[in-house]
Amino acid sequence: MSKRWFRLTLIVLAIASLLVLGCDKSTNPDHPDSTVPRWVTYHVSNSGLASNAIEAIAIDASDNKWFGTWSGGVSKFDGSAWTTYMTFNSGLADNIVHAIAIDASGNKWLGTWGGGVDLPPENWSS
Repeated sequence: MSKRWFRLTLIVLAIASLLVLGCDKSTNPDHPDSTVPRWVTYHVSNSGLASNAIEAIAIDASDNKWFGTWSGGVSKFDGSAWTTYMTFNSGLADNIVHAIAIDASGNKWLGTWGGGVDLPPENWSS
């Protein structure tokens, strides 16, 4: 039961983070109330995001956004460029990443589907 709640909490946090990340603070002239924010949606066809199925999100001290995906590994967005880390190009244990945690030293800990927990080599510099 505890794993189920933990996973549900991660999913809720991921959705909430996407909502915050996707909100452009500019006004929306298409809406009757022009103070309503305009949302930006990132997906595989308009960005470097590796998969539309997001499992985890974390933001590091350098304001890089890290997205753990279902089958697409980990995508990092630095505000302008996307970088994707997968089993074939980074040594990631599994391309399904359910959890991302960044500790006080900036180390990124990745919980994968079947590969255990990864602490990436050189810890994938921010």
